[in-house]
Amino acid sequence: MKPRFSAVSIMTLAALVLSLAPAAAHPSSALAATCYQAQFVADVTVPDKTNFQPNAAFKKTWRLKNIGSCAWNNATMVFDSGAQMGSVAAVSVTNGIAPGQTVDVSVDLTAPNAPGHYIGYWKFKNDKGTPFGIGANADKNWWVEINVVGTPTTNVAYDFVAKAGDAKWSNLAGALKFPGADGDAKGFALSGSKFVYEDNTTPQSSILVAPQNIANGYIQAEYSAFAVQKGDVFQTELGCEISTKSCYVQFRLAYKIKDSDSPTTIFLVVNIWVSTIPPKPETE
Repeated sequence: MKPRFSAVSIMTLAALVLSLAPAAAHPSSALAATCYQAQFVADVTVPDKTNFQPNAAFKKTWRLKNIGSCAWNNATMVFDSGAQMGSVAAVSVTNGIAPGQTVDVSVDLTAPNAPGHYIGYWKFKNDKGTPFGIGANADKNWWVEINVVGTPTTNVAYDFVAKAGDAKWSNLAGALKFPGADGDAKGFALSGSKFVYEDNTTPQSSILVAPQNIANGYIQAEYSAFAVQKGDVFQTELGCEISTKSCYVQFRLAYKIKDSDSPTTIFLVVNIWVSTIPPKPETE
């Protein structure tokens, strides 16, 4: 790890890929420069630009020294920006690190699925939640820097069929139960493997959805929060059931930030919108 300024990466959302967007870095505190201050000593594991295969698990350990005037009691190391490389957002630091002492702090990470160059930036927080780091003003990060090489895998990051029962299903009239009743005019959703497409093929695992039986009726599912990072794989297949009289399908993938005050809680929300009747065109 060589001294540098933190860089903030940009969130990208590509076909079949879910990407992680970093949040803004914390402002430095005047207290940090005199009381809470760290010094980078060494990369104990995973030197900068180490190569990993996609989705490889690894442990990163840094050695840091307390060069401030305050002991680190109940301090945590927290993800600050860049590539998070996993769902871990914070780890505890060994309690009672006195001024002048060093400590090794480790975090379990996973290489992203997509090949590329990744850097994740970390800081400390004291027992009052104030962030501090390294550098003359105790406001700089330390980081993990890796290269992902090799062919991306197709491991499923989030199984929407398996988690359909945990999603919040609804339509224009309100909430719906899952699984619903086949043929319900209020709209319904069912999961299984017995459904047949119009081309007589049967998907291995699927959800059958039918909208509310009104003009521009729809059905929607909002899935639970899921921390995502660049390289996570998402894939879906849409089709109309055999003997369907009319079928218009629109799939919408959306995301939202669960907690705007935290730099580590960026989550995915997926909404599935299906209708048997195309929506009316908008008019000026």
